[in-house]
Amino acid sequence: MNTSPSLGWQRLDDVYYRLRECYAWTVPHETHALSKTSLAPITSTLLAQKEGSAYAYSSVGAPLAQLNWNAAKSGNLVSCEWSGDCREDVYFVSATGVIRQVYDYMNNNFRDFRISIDGCHILEVKHWEKGIVIRLSNRKFFALFYNQFLTDSVLPVEIDLSDSLQTADVIYGWTVMAGTDNSFELLIGKDRTVMTVQYNASLARWLVVDKALTEGPFRHISVSPNRKLVSLYNVETGKNYIVSSDLEQFYAEYTNNDEAPGAVAWCGSDAVILVYKEEIKLVGPSSEALTFYLNEEENLTFTVDTYSYEEYPLVRTECDGLKMFYKNKVSFLSRVGDASVDAFLIGSTSPAAILLDSSSSLHQQLTNNNSLFNLQETGTLEPAITDLVESARDEFGILWQKRLLKSIQLGRLYFDKDTTQTSALAAINDAYLETVTKLRILNQLRAREIGVYITYQQFQLLLDDHAAKLLGLLLKRNLHYLCLKLLMELRKINVSADRWFDTIVNHWFNLKIKQSNSASDQELYELIIAKLGQFSVQCQPFNGRKDVVMSLNEICDLAYREGRLTLCKQLLNHTAADRKYPLVITTDAQFVMKFLTNLEEHELVLLKLFPVLTDDGDSAIAYSYDLSLLSLYILQQKVTLPHFFKLLNLTQFNSNGSIISIANSSLISSFWVQNVGRKEAGMTGQSDVEKWYYQQDNKFELENERFETELKAIDPKVENSTVFREFSIEDVRASYEKRKQIYEAMVNEYSQSAYKSDTGYLKRELLLLDYTYDLSKTYQSDFIQYKTIIDVIKVLIGPTFNLPYSKLAKVQKQFKVNDQKLWYTILDTFTVQSNSFIKLHEFVVDHISMYSSNQPPIGFEPIIERCIVRGSHLNMEFYVSECKTLTYKQKIEIYLNVREYLKASTLAFENKNSALLLEIYETAMEDGQSNERTRTSIKRYVDQLKR
Repeated sequence: MNTSPSLGWQRLDDVYYRLRECYAWTVPHETHALSKTSLAPITSTLLAQKEGSAYAYSSVGAPLAQLNWNAAKSGNLVSCEWSGDCREDVYFVSATGVIRQVYDYMNNNFRDFRISIDGCHILEVKHWEKGIVIRLSNRKFFALFYNQFLTDSVLPVEIDLSDSLQTADVIYGWTVMAGTDNSFELLIGKDRTVMTVQYNASLARWLVVDKALTEGPFRHISVSPNRKLVSLYNVETGKNYIVSSDLEQFYAEYTNNDEAPGAVAWCGSDAVILVYKEEIKLVGPSSEALTFYLNEEENLTFTVDTYSYEEYPLVRTECDGLKMFYKNKVSFLSRVGDASVDAFLIGSTSPAAILLDSSSSLHQQLTNNNSLFNLQETGTLEPAITDLVESARDEFGILWQKRLLKSIQLGRLYFDKDTTQTSALAAINDAYLETVTKLRILNQLRAREIGVYITYQQFQLLLDDHAAKLLGLLLKRNLHYLCLKLLMELRKINVSADRWFDTIVNHWFNLKIKQSNSASDQELYELIIAKLGQFSVQCQPFNGRKDVVMSLNEICDLAYREGRLTLCKQLLNHTAADRKYPLVITTDAQFVMKFLTNLEEHELVLLKLFPVLTDDGDSAIAYSYDLSLLSLYILQQKVTLPHFFKLLNLTQFNSNGSIISIANSSLISSFWVQNVGRKEAGMTGQSDVEKWYYQQDNKFELENERFETELKAIDPKVENSTVFREFSIEDVRASYEKRKQIYEAMVNEYSQSAYKSDTGYLKRELLLLDYTYDLSKTYQSDFIQYKTIIDVIKVLIGPTFNLPYSKLAKVQKQFKVNDQKLWYTILDTFTVQSNSFIKLHEFVVDHISMYSSNQPPIGFEPIIERCIVRGSHLNMEFYVSECKTLTYKQKIEIYLNVREYLKASTLAFENKNSALLLEIYETAMEDGQSNERTRTSIKRYVDQLKR
């Protein structure tokens, strides 16, 4: 602790550099006599290729995974490297054009793609931040972007340099320099010059420029992390040049004729590293160089790129330094920050050095408070604390981190006495808390058990997008517990990563289900529920929630795909009554329908659809009214009528030996009778409702049903509302009074019988009867004939009455009609009955803004489908463009169905899908009804994508 960190510094011009050891390690056995190796960005995870296999190791040499490659099936391997975007995806590239993306190397999950290379073969592959660039043997380069690998197929950008490169031209070295968005630039060392190929992603074009240099040939070409400088090394002359990124201005030249370096790389964006067998030279912008000597036991044999280097350390450029792998250790070479120089340099009299020395003296019980008062009086205490905060962030040693933080605490005490500096004190406290939290996380990551040795600046890069990169890297190593701990730590510094909770938990469950081959479904179910409880206790503080919302959709889907049907049923049946932990378990309706159609778990479906009854007697259905209705329709079609009646009478459900009771046994049958049974007629003329009551031996309800049937026969208005009749208010009043008398009598009888729970339905019928009678008097039309509120709404919004939406909303609220049901009713009324698509469009445009998603409650898909069926394409483009749930391919399919080839081709062109665009063009050519202008426009799109 008494040794100053500055003892290992070396000075170059007016800056200092230091080489710090990260880990002591042993070279893995598989890395001897390797063909190629690769280091992952930031984490420096080692990927070693040998005999058709690739081995992944952490920075401490711990084995992580083995990835196999079948050369006989996929071709000889040209490249096996990490991606350049900090996500630790592994990409295999064969000479025949097969590309394998290993997106989860710990569990060997991958996707294979193939690109057409026209009979040639692949020579080299290089990765950059956004994708891959492949060099072919026919003087062409292919560029692929990482986001393309999320789709089913990849379409490379072809860069043909046959006009700029002659057959006899030799490419000595080349690299990729990233630009804005998906643009990039190739730097190609040809003869004695460098040729640049600038690809513009927005225009889908490239520009070739010969820089007309004369100092080549350049075998090593590397770009600084900030993309402002380029290093060019000439092996023949031993000269290394540092030039601007546009290759127009030379800044430095360094010559070493003794031997050629094994590798040339950047140390951050400040200096260039030349790696030799016994030493490492650091060359700065002033052409001066520092030398770091290596011991013999530190040398290591590796193969990098296409050149075989013996006894050289393996290096990886980072944003703030250089990671180096020796035979027995891993080190990090970097520039010393200005704050650290002020604090640690021997003889420094800066405020940071004074504050650090004062803290040490106070710790040793020496009186040296005058210096602290002087700092306070001269106004230099704040910059002193700021410099120590920066120094603590740059330190690797935990002891020095603690010493610096104690000095900061001491400075805060003295700073707190000045009441005029409240805003500055608040900023210092925030910086201190942020530094302490991030150093705690960094030290956990740097532990040998984790093996992710990163700097503070690299850690900041991983925190982008709610720490998605950091947590994604740890999940790939199956470090679930550490991820949950980091979620809690990140909340302290206002990095909201709570949305990762579901992802972490689901990843653990997926891994457990896939790897627990010997465990039974019951054992896995108990383990999953117990783990859910543990996770919920750990993560209860998120957003101040008492319950942790956890979706089982992904887990159930995986269990279903893995053939664990019992586990899938148990998870879906984990209802609120079964919960022992503060969890809110949610499932999607698609899983209920999957059970209904595939697993034939009819009892479980009904249990999920009709779980409880609320205090006021209204049913709390788990999903929508429409889903419940559809489920009963499908059930009635799939099973025999006696079996269906048995399901309607369901009161208990046996789940793995435990009996689950339904809160109200009459809920299912009542729902079916009112919404399904009375609308379906039996084969013998007797309704299914009458058969149901007969089977239940419910004579009272059976007689009521027959009475209703006879009432309809007496009053023909009820049966046939389409026949024109002269309106008579006296007839309406008589029908109203007769029905009201019947309903009131039934309510009195039900309330004194065992069917007391069914009076709620009768009261709602009375409410509807009163409302239709009032409408009849207001509009002088017979509304009594309509039996449901939906039928009434259809008439009110029809062309006869044209009820405005403001009044319709009151009806919806009074009769508790949900939004989906109302919108389906409006859709049917405007498209089927009145065939008024213009009014439908006006209604949609005026009212979708009422919803937060700017989407109708039923979505745009039913509207689009109705437009297609009815042949109305007037406003369909608006519905398709506004629909957020359709992919662009689905939108193109819709346009093709209605022969809107130009709109389909525009979508394909905007998404750079040349294969689909060509298919659209061929379809338009075959269609004789497409005009010449449309075909010409599509052909123009096809030609632009081919450039």
